Amino acid sequence: MNGTAEPLAGDPPQEGRRSRRKLVIALALVVALLLALFLPPFINLKKYRRSITNSMAGALGRSVSVGDMQLRLLPTPGIVMTDFTVAEDPAFGYEPALHADSMVASLRLSSLWRGRLEVSRISLDDASLNLVKNDAGQWNIASILLRASQIPNEATEQRHTGHLPRFPYVEATSARIHFKAGVEKRPFSLSNAEFAMWQASSGEWRLRMQAHPVRTDLEVHLSDTGVLTVEGSLRRAASIAAMPVHLQAEWSGAQLGQASRLLAGTDSGWRGDLDATATIDGVAGNLGWKARVRIGSLQRQEFQPASALNIDARCDGRYQNGQRLLQGITCFLPEGPGHFLLTGSVQATAAPSADLELAINQVPVEFPLSLVGLMRLRAEALTASGSVNGAFHLTRGENWSLTGDATATGVTLTSSVGTIPVPDLHLISQEPQPAKPSRGKRAVPVTAPAAPAPLALVLQPVAVDLGGPVPMTLDARLMAAGFAVRAKGAASLDRLRAFTGGLSDLGNAVNAVGVKASVSLDATSGGAWIAPVGGGPTVTTTGSMKVQNVELRPAFLPAPVEIEAAEIALSPETVAWQNVAFQYQGLAMHGSLQFPAGCIQPCPATFALQPGDAGAAVLESAVQGRREGFFGQMLADLGGSQGRAWPPLTGTVQWKTLALDRLTVQNATADLSVDGTSLTLRSLDGEALGGVLHASGTMMLQSGIPHWALEVHLKGMQASQAGALFRERWGEGTANLDATLNLSGASAADLASSTAGHMQITWLKGGLAVAGPPSPLTRFDRWAAEGSIAGSTVTLARSTITRGSGTATVQGQIGFDRRLNLTLETGKTTAKVGGTLEHPTLAR
Repeated sequence: MNGTAEPLAGDPPQEGRRSRRKLVIALALVVALLLALFLPPFINLKKYRRSITNSMAGALGRSVSVGDMQLRLLPTPGIVMTDFTVAEDPAFGYEPALHADSMVASLRLSSLWRGRLEVSRISLDDASLNLVKNDAGQWNIASILLRASQIPNEATEQRHTGHLPRFPYVEATSARIHFKAGVEKRPFSLSNAEFAMWQASSGEWRLRMQAHPVRTDLEVHLSDTGVLTVEGSLRRAASIAAMPVHLQAEWSGAQLGQASRLLAGTDSGWRGDLDATATIDGVAGNLGWKARVRIGSLQRQEFQPASALNIDARCDGRYQNGQRLLQGITCFLPEGPGHFLLTGSVQATAAPSADLELAINQVPVEFPLSLVGLMRLRAEALTASGSVNGAFHLTRGENWSLTGDATATGVTLTSSVGTIPVPDLHLISQEPQPAKPSRGKRAVPVTAPAAPAPLALVLQPVAVDLGGPVPMTLDARLMAAGFAVRAKGAASLDRLRAFTGGLSDLGNAVNAVGVKASVSLDATSGGAWIAPVGGGPTVTTTGSMKVQNVELRPAFLPAPVEIEAAEIALSPETVAWQNVAFQYQGLAMHGSLQFPAGCIQPCPATFALQPGDAGAAVLESAVQGRREGFFGQMLADLGGSQGRAWPPLTGTVQWKTLALDRLTVQNATADLSVDGTSLTLRSLDGEALGGVLHASGTMMLQSGIPHWALEVHLKGMQASQAGALFRERWGEGTANLDATLNLSGASAADLASSTAGHMQITWLKGGLAVAGPPSPLTRFDRWAAEGSIAGSTVTLARSTITRGSGTATVQGQIGFDRRLNLTLETGKTTAKVGGTLEHPTLAR
């Protein structure tokens, strides 16, 4: 015997027993799998529907309904329900509190062997949850949470079962959460929400949610609305007000413009990256909170500021839900070496109240100036040094009240023209003042209380040296809706423009002015803090300016306009230059100019000019297109051929004496307008050749060549004065001339050779010094002629001469050189008329 036990002859080998055991297990698994695949459809759960829904309704305190119910064995046993609906408490409305297209209640495997079913997980898909707040400030979800906290359960993750069932893990995917005030659904909601809730211990529940904020009444991009994440816990309590709460929330990745659309329904026009975090601790009736708000690269949507502004503010306080009271508010915003500190309380009841204090400690002046630069593009051209200190107290009872003051010291402004030291700036609050009765009159009883004046901060008058003979005195009124700044005194124009920056539309009056000018100013500029998007009135200015030695450089003129003196009247509607004495390329003028305030270049303008006597040389230069003189430049560059398009202009020009080549017009007034490449002469009126002249027409530039279309009417013209134009004698009498002319060119020769049109003339009590025997041309009572003009020639188509009872006809041509080629017919004879108008000849 060697000590080794020998197997009995009848015992099977160990390997065989193990093989049979594996086979049995495999067959059991196959049978279980077949049962899991084919058995559930044949199991009818309808008889359990009422007991299942009643059980859920008892847990929630709301009635529950489901559509179809089906048993599921794989991958874990469970019950699949469709159209799962939790009804609403009638005190909050009648729309379901919760609806899910499908819900799966997974069962714990261990509970199947004990015969007591226990749900391990509840999974909701495509769920829609309504969170309703009634007029009393109560939420519909509160009663569900309170009821759930009062039902004894073990922790969700507890491994071994006890006497109490374990709280299931509740989750929802692709959910949408709506918010309602009573029966009215708010447009704000949470989309694509992922939610989970479980019981961490016997008295504590944990929750986690992630969602995208959206609005149902607006189209927003989810990528710009950011992600809202909430994590925290709730603890068991006898009432909702006493329920301990700990929540941490973060709103990250949101764009400021989309965030304002979400919260207010409209885009505020601000741009920047928004991140906000909050922590809430305490009991539901009395919560402590902490928040942090960070905005990066803050700017307006209209423009990119030169330097980005970042804001990082922290706040904390307590909220008493029953009183709707925020108290112990402490908000801290650091800025450079200083900070802002806001403390106080706010109550949002039927009679709202507030008690807030703002402390400003060593805040750099550059910060408020940067805020102005964010709202108005040109204001960012200014930089500043100095610091602000102060405190303000804001209260609200029956009315708002603001008290306090702030002082900016060591202020220096720097712009493109240099540095401007500013005395200390003192801002004080202004309380509304009651109206006082007029002296000597009985006070009129007030039947209704007057609306309180808006809260305002007033800048006390301060004198600033802007390079003028006397300082510029400034004061201002600052309100939430906008500002009003008054300036009175003298300044050099370049410093005034640099100092006002984007805060004023004084640029409409002086934007094109050179640096060698002085200004006397008494004006008030005001408007909203933020300029309207897309243009329009931004800041309106009312008052007056006087300027001297101004050099204007309009974009449509190649040379400056030298203004000796002018008065400028400023109003919200117009900017009017009055009593302007100026010169342009040696041509002295006097006049006025008016254009809309706040217009975008080019500004349509109305003008009135008195250029004095205009000689032939000036107008000849203009007609010939040379660039000497105001009118020459206008005709040469009217169409923008030199890259200088003229703005729309309408107005009048007056001359005491206007010399049109040899024709002199006295007391001439031209009413004209310029628009694009055309000049419209609505009228030219004056005295010429002893009669009255009236003309109208248009001038169009085509390929740089002016084309005229004119109507000319001359009444009471003296024949002797008409002949004197050419140093000739044409006889006596008066004439009326009506002509329609088309001509083109820049020189007198071109104009004459291109003239074409139609004319009518009536010559009364006249005659020509005809050589030869007496004829109807020698003396006549009336010569009425009608003809055409072309090729430097007037062709008479119909012409009748009458004297007494005698009548004759004249046909033929009269050249621009006054040479005659006419045929004179009477009832008895026919004669040829030649020579010139001064020395006509007659041949029978």
